[in-house]
Amino acid sequence: MKEYSGWLYGTGKQHQWPHVLGYGREKYRVYNPILQKINHVKALKSRLAEFEDIPFCSVVVFCGNCELKDISFVPQDTYLTKSERVEEVLDILMKIGTPALYTGKWEIIDFLKHVVKVGESPEIQIRRINTINNMLGKNRVFD
Repeated sequence: MKEYSGWLYGTGKQHQWPHVLGYGREKYRVYNPILQKINHVKALKSRLAEFEDIPFCSVVVFCGNCELKDISFVPQDTYLTKSERVEEVLDILMKIGTPALYTGKWEIIDFLKHVVKVGESPEIQIRRINTINNMLGKNRVFD
């Protein structure tokens, strides 16, 4: 879930998306939530063997009063939605998806609960910010 206000633009392939506030008076860049979600799925699949055969769909939920403008090249099995329309997306996924057959569902649920709890840690949040900043490499550009 992402909380933004203003306008968001981007494609599924861009590393950063323009984030515009104040009707164009303020402009920022944010890490592409589609790419971020792809990395989350890869991390989950590498963590537990039970995840290997489970089909994954990425649903990025935006809360707040942001407006998704000119979003394109959204990958297959990826959905972007505002919080008030998330049930609509879930209904679509339930209709098109095939049930995943797996036996370790409680292990998966426990693991996801653990990840959420760890993600709330200030130290982890700072480390994530530093990782993204390092990946973007802005601290290594001298112009």
